[in-house]
Amino acid sequence: MFNITISCISFSSFEKQIKVSPSNTIQNVKNKIKLETDIDIDKQVLYFGDQLLENERTLSDYKIEQNDLIRLVLMNPGGFEIYVKHQDKSTAIQVQSSYTIEKVKEKYNEKKGIPVCEQRYIYNGKELENRRLLSDYCIEKSATIYLTFRLFGGAALP
Repeated sequence: MFNITISCISFSSFEKQIKVSPSNTIQNVKNKIKLETDIDIDKQVLYFGDQLLENERTLSDYKIEQNDLIRLVLMNPGGFEIYVKHQDKSTAIQVQSSYTIEKVKEKYNEKKGIPVCEQRYIYNGKELENRRLLSDYCIEKSATIYLTFRLFGGAALP
């Protein structure tokens, strides 16, 4: 048995240590979080670094060890709507706080046909990284993300 730290960043941020075993499944860990915090299991999404943890796998499968930090993202089961704005036009996108920025770009691509690799998102003056989550940037209901386009290459000058 060893301790891991569960870090939750949401409306009420907190950190909590829980005692686990390497053979515990992620589902077992979620059950322990439920007992400690009263957060429903179906609202819990767990990440180790940038990796989404799957319920049926164990802590040892992910090489999670003593004092490692597990990130808890609270999922709003119905999701919420954000807006992607380019020039004077806004497009509504249905998302969840556990979505990566890349997933949001994919959803925008489905609506507008703009390839993910050409999209560059700005929120609160910062460029958003594809691998990060909406919750990492505290992006919530009705937020507006600004879209600019990436410029690629060009011919070499003689």
